[in-house]
Amino acid sequence: MSEKTELATENRLTLTLERGNKGLGFNIKGGSDAPFITGDSGVFVSKIKKEGAAANDGRLKVGDRIIEVNGKNLENVQHSVAVDTFLNAGEVVTITVLQHNEFFREKRKGPEKSRGFPYHVVIPMAFGVALAGAIYLFRSRYLV
Repeated sequence: MSEKTELATENRLTLTLERGNKGLGFNIKGGSDAPFITGDSGVFVSKIKKEGAAANDGRLKVGDRIIEVNGKNLENVQHSVAVDTFLNAGEVVTITVLQHNEFFREKRKGPEKSRGFPYHVVIPMAFGVALAGAIYLFRSRYLV
């Protein structure tokens, strides 16, 4: 058995939630048509609501990859199929997930977001624009 398979088996969790008045109490993102993580078609728990079956149970975590709902495999399905599966799952829902929150956080973090152009690009650009403007003014005033 490979190390990756052992990890997946070791972190597999199956839980049963009762929908109740507040619903299952979590949101999902992802799917083959709308990857939540670049290059990964999985369906992930994106939010646990404060009130609801998932919060009351306490085991489901943001970043858990949803593998099955009531025995139906959710690997490589479109987002709408995953949503429909949950909506039609009934009052008692059995969910199997892979819990790998560290992997999830690293994949979601991605590259640092830039706050505009870096100075080493802006300053030479500004100097070049100013120089071009000066040359244009000089040529239009002093050259006939």
